[in-house]
Parts: sequence; C-alpha cells; structure tokens
Amino acid sequence: MTRKLTEMYMQEKFDSNYVEVINRAFGGYTAKSFIDGDGWAGDKGYWSSIKELISPGDTVLINLGINDQAKIADTSVTDYTSWDQFEGYIDTMVKDVKEKGGEAAVISSSVGVGDGFKWGTGESHMQNVADKNNIDSLKLNSMMKENFTKELGEELTKDNAYKLLQRYYCRVIKDGVLTDGYDGTHFSETGARYAADCVATLLKDTGMSIAGKIK
Repeated sequence: MTRKLTEMYMQEKFDSNYVEVINRAFGGYTAKSFIDGDGWAGDKGYWSSIKELISPGDTVLINLGINDQAKIADTSVTDYTSWDQFEGYIDTMVKDVKEKGGEAAVISSSVGVGDGFKWGTGESHMQNVADKNNIDSLKLNSMMKENFTKELGEELTKDNAYKLLQRYYCRVIKDGVLTDGYDGTHFSETGARYAADCVATLLKDTGMSIAGKIK
C-alpha cells in the first residue's frame, strides 16, 4: 500500500475536526537504519526529519520491527541489531517525542502469513520499552493472530493459509508479471483497512488523548 492510502484509511477512523493523520512511515527500514541512516536508501536517517516536525500535543505512533526480526540473527547485515539494541532505538524515539512535548505509543508489527504466522517476536520488546517509559503498547500482532485464527475456525496451517492470503495480502509480481502467489507480508487494500481498524480499536482502550477522537 502507498503511504497516502494508509494515511487515508487511518484518517477515516478519527474526527477530522480534531485529528489530522500524517503518515511518516517508510518501507525497508530497521530501527537502526531509521535513526542512523545507511539503510537501503543510503540516507542519513529518516527519524531526524520526523523529529523536527513534532509539536507539543502531537501523538506519535511508533511501529517498527518486521525488518528487524526478519534477519536479526544475521550478523553479516549491518542494518540489523540485537533485540537489546532494538529496544534502545525505540526508546530513543519515545524520549525524543516526549522532549518535544508529544505523546508516544508503540505498536507491534502486523501479522505475516506463510506456513504459519510470521513476525511477532518483537512484540515483547515493544512492551519492554512501553513499560520503561510508562506509555501504551498496542499489541497489533496478538490481536491480528487471534482474529485471524477465529476467522479460520482453526489453527493456521499451510493448507488453510490461502484463505487469509487471498483476502488480506498482495499478490507477488515477478519479472513484471502478476503471479498467483501472495507475499504474506504486504497488505492489499482490504488488509490495510483491516489493520487500520485494529489500531483504532486498540487506541480506544488506552488513556491517550487521541482515544476520545476516534469515531
């Protein structure tokens, strides 16, 4: 999904008289490269430009982790870190938001579907950062796993995964040709709308100032 579409789906969840959703997410980054740079884009770090835009009263939702957990044990890839370092980078972002007078919350990674549920190992580390900073941790990964399992009516397996893939995820394009496969990580429009629904539901259960502006 493009950044603008994701921004639009989230905006639909809020009263636009009070909340303007601005999506500053950028694909391909890890927590380390998002702050330090030298990621796939060869930049100086995307977070620094976001930090400058934060004003008192802003709410900043921090959602990283899929790229970290995909190769976190691969020491040959310099953009990846240990989980302790991951927590350190997320902690830096949270503290930066607070220093600018904003309100921060962390969100665990969305669910991936393959032979089983992919991703999710970063959720406990997001919770550690939340506990340390006394902020909310939105357990998007757990919510999606639970809801998808209920939708299937059974545990996810390789044989029944196609039901979720077909409904929520993007088709694979290979050599410029659309294939019959699904990547199991990147959402279709239906999946993106569903993820936005989940985030809004999780926000409602927090004491954050933005919670009262959800439709």
